[in-house]
Amino acid sequence: MLPTAAEPPVIVVTGQRPSADERDAVVIARRTLDDAASGRIEDALATVPGLQSFRRSDSRSSNPSAQGLTLRGLGGNASSRTLVLLDGIPIADPFFGFVPLSALDPDRIGRISIVKGAGGGRFGSAVAGTIDIDSLALADRPDWRAGGAVSTGHAMQLGGGATGRLGDSVATLDARWDKGRGFWTTPADQRVAASARAAFNARSVESRFVAPLDGSELQFRAAAFRDERTLRFKGADSLSEGIDASLRYVSAARDLTLAVYGQRRNFANVVVSATRFVPVLDQYRTPATGAGAMAEWRPFKWLAVGADGRWTDGTAYERALSASTGAVTAIRANGGRIAELGAFAEANGEMAGLDLGGSMRLTRWSVSDGRSIVRDGGGLLLSTTPFDRRSGRALTGRVSIGQSGKALDWHAAASSGIRVPTLNELYRSFTVFPVTTLANPALKPERVVGAEAGVRWHPLPGVRADIGLFANRLHDAIANVTLSPSLRQRQNVDALTTKGIEAGLSVERGPWGFDGALSWLRARIGPLRPAQVPAFTASATLRWKDERSGIAVTLRHQGAAFDDDLNLDRLPAATTVDAVASRQLGRITTVRLRLENAFDRRTVTRNQAGSIDLGAPRALWLNVEFRAP
Repeated sequence: MLPTAAEPPVIVVTGQRPSADERDAVVIARRTLDDAASGRIEDALATVPGLQSFRRSDSRSSNPSAQGLTLRGLGGNASSRTLVLLDGIPIADPFFGFVPLSALDPDRIGRISIVKGAGGGRFGSAVAGTIDIDSLALADRPDWRAGGAVSTGHAMQLGGGATGRLGDSVATLDARWDKGRGFWTTPADQRVAASARAAFNARSVESRFVAPLDGSELQFRAAAFRDERTLRFKGADSLSEGIDASLRYVSAARDLTLAVYGQRRNFANVVVSATRFVPVLDQYRTPATGAGAMAEWRPFKWLAVGADGRWTDGTAYERALSASTGAVTAIRANGGRIAELGAFAEANGEMAGLDLGGSMRLTRWSVSDGRSIVRDGGGLLLSTTPFDRRSGRALTGRVSIGQSGKALDWHAAASSGIRVPTLNELYRSFTVFPVTTLANPALKPERVVGAEAGVRWHPLPGVRADIGLFANRLHDAIANVTLSPSLRQRQNVDALTTKGIEAGLSVERGPWGFDGALSWLRARIGPLRPAQVPAFTASATLRWKDERSGIAVTLRHQGAAFDDDLNLDRLPAATTVDAVASRQLGRITTVRLRLENAFDRRTVTRNQAGSIDLGAPRALWLNVEFRAP
């Protein structure tokens, strides 16, 4: 059993931005995670307009390497431009920068806090924003839970967890399995004999252990996942897998935090020709390791200072295959190392009735040991190309000012940030037929400067309205630049600029609730729009809930966008509606009906010269869950 109210509580402490920024964060609450019709974290993230992954498809039907997250139109390629933390620890893939979305079970999450805009805090300076994912508080976890779901799309979800005490310590264990034959991403008029459904098979397990030490805490987390997918053609299989571990120490006075973490990840991918329908490239292994450490000291309640470091190392191994014979024609290995060391300071306080906040970070980065090794089909060494070692320093930060009133709050902020290219962008080329995108070992870091201002009106309890303006300029933005109809390369472009308006409305009146938000922005690289960035996105959820039952209906709209940097391949606007109905039966059983894409709207997720992929069609899920009372 967990501690009762009379016992000393066990707390999991996570990293926080300064309170002036946290006050203006977008928070995805537990109820939003429960209302995700797909049962996946992407559904909950999609309720935040302006937050997007590179492609519109979710983690059942996209290549894992396309799962980078960004905000406010700062797109253009698949790498994350947000800093994504789970309980204060970075979770993005060390080689690619994508987020392992299928390994993030909504049932394990308490809330998600999103601070938009750059900053200079711990574990690197965010360029587009910071996404803080907090695990479900130990006090809110049942002693045990188990459940499963089946869908009309021939898919299933199984999951469960347990929480127990070991003396004064608390341990948890959770697991989840998602599997399905998938849906047709290829339209009926473009299918061939080699076409295949987007089958998926994802498993994950996670354990946490929290031990009190004379008022201090030691927090340990270990997780493992494996995700297999088939995309578009038979044999076009991808694999992502990993093992993560982290250890945190938080002092009794909460003035000292120490953390270390390690990642071991792997990725594999088979490219099938869209004309011959046979494998032409086998990216059979991409082993990568990531490690980091952080120390933070709070000499005063309003001030935090610290230092951190992150190190990544990885190599992409691939075999080129003959389309006519299937023989191996070349074997290539490309990779390198990246290191980032930083010192940071964060402060917040009040002066003359104003809330003031700020952060500053000095980062030293280096890219080293870059190499490209090429062998012939028999393994004979043909060439070894080393790439120059590069390094640099950057000073980034954020300042904010605001004021809270009886019915009206306001805030303004200015920020800067830097993002070092990933090993994937520097060294790994990829193909989404018929287009090949080349790596670029000469890429420079991106640097962003931005500003924002907004007001929040809360005239009545349970009623809140927000509106804000923002502008960003991303210098040396890394984008996939078209060189010919079938060839692109990652390049630094002069700048990516975005400016726009964000608005939201939240109403809670008795059993009824409403959450709505929209983002309108103008994003440009020169005269053109960045790939995959819509000008307008919006979401709205209407819900009703009493002690035993609940209904939620969510509408999401994505405006039109382009799949390429030349703005030739259009992605039409798409509007979908989801619904979730739940009923508690007895003390331990809850039944949910989840309806994805209720009106079966067509969502185009990829368009390359008329060759298109589609998003998830309508699917009805029956979900039964059992929890300890």
